[in-house]
Parts: sequence; structure tokens; C-alpha cells
Amino acid sequence: MQKKAKLYSKSHRDKITQIIEKQIGRKPRNLLKVIKKCRYKLPRVILSSPELSPTIFWLTCPHEIYLISRLESDGLIKKIKNKFIINTSLKENIITINKNFAGYRKKFYPPGLSIKRVKSLEGKGIDGIKDLSSLKCLHSHWAYHIAVKKNPIGNIIEGYVKKNPLCKKKCVYIT
Repeated sequence: MQKKAKLYSKSHRDKITQIIEKQIGRKPRNLLKVIKKCRYKLPRVILSSPELSPTIFWLTCPHEIYLISRLESDGLIKKIKNKFIINTSLKENIITINKNFAGYRKKFYPPGLSIKRVKSLEGKGIDGIKDLSSLKCLHSHWAYHIAVKKNPIGNIIEGYVKKNPLCKKKCVYIT
């Protein structure tokens, strides 16, 4: 059952939007709510409606975005895909996670979402991936892991995050 989104006053919602905009360099699209906050009470992961993108969980912490980008550029996606060859249960888990994500995303379809849009989302996993046995974006897996805690790719990333302490200071200051 979908939890009701906490209703914010317009001024509070505007402040949250302003913070996220500073964090990610643009206004968040189709923001539903903040899912997790960092120790400084700033948004860390947000939930967005799947109207424009199959991705519903977005990482907003610039420190984590930087670290995950570094992991991707250092070849972690390829390393994980190579693990799929050796560890078939990991590959089976990722297929299950992607299927579960596709079902979970349906909970956030807004009323009146076009049939064409619904069909375009059907069967797509995390970050809109079509091949549910593959991997596309570590940022999306990490955000999903933070939000839901049911992601073996997130477990792998967590090991790297623990080795690289984040948020030594606030990333955004809003007056």
C-alpha cells in the first residue's frame, strides 16, 4: 500500500525545491517528496513521479553523486557485470530487483497517465533498463537502495561508500 506523501506548505516546498536545485544544478522534475535526508537534514534521495522518466528515486547529495560518478568512471559497472558471469544468483537477484522495481514504480503513476506512457514503462527496470539482467546506472541503484534497502547492487556500492566517508560539511546553505 502506498504511503501518503507528507503535505508541505508552499513555502516549505519552495525551500526544499531551492535546496535540491542547488544540490543538482536544476529544478527537480515531478517531485513528490524527500525520501531520505542526510545528517544535516538536507535531501539525500527524492521520489519523483514517473511522468517524464522511468527513474523515480533520484540521488541529490552532491557528495554521493560525485563518489558514484567516480565509481562508474573507475569501471565498477563492468566489474559488477563480470560478477554476473561468475555468480548466477547475483544475476537472478538483479532480474528480480528490476521486476520488483517496475511493479513498485506503478504505485506512483499519477492519475490520468496516458496509456502510451504506461506502455512505455512496462517491463523496464531501474533507470528504465530494458534488459532486466543488466546494469546501467549506479546512481539509480544507490538511490533505490537508500530508499528501499532491497538491492544487491546497492549492497556492493555500500562497501565503497563506507570506505569513503561523505558529508564532512553541509553541501548547500540556504538562508
